[in-house]
Amino acid sequence: MFQREEWFRNHNLPYRRGYLFWGSPGNGKTAVIRVMASHPYIQPYTLDLSDLEEKSADVLRLFEKAAENTPALIVLEDLDRAFRPRANVHRNGQ
Repeated sequence: MFQREEWFRNHNLPYRRGYLFWGSPGNGKTAVIRVMASHPYIQPYTLDLSDLEEKSADVLRLFEKAAENTPALIVLEDLDRAFRPRANVHRNGQ
């Protein structure tokens, strides 16, 4: 059921493969994710991106494992902490 776009369209649901939950603390992001992860047919996986020691091979293995156990839910925690902010560099016309 989760792999068929037609099923979603027939039930007037948007067919999406990913969601980005963003907002201030306390707005319900975690509650929604917990409900999704508790579905009996979904295998949840999580990855904490604030851990700078995560290697790209570990991320790849996580997605491979999720693909083997579909339908799956992959939760990427602290996505905003995974990337360093870029310095605003002004080069004086260069």
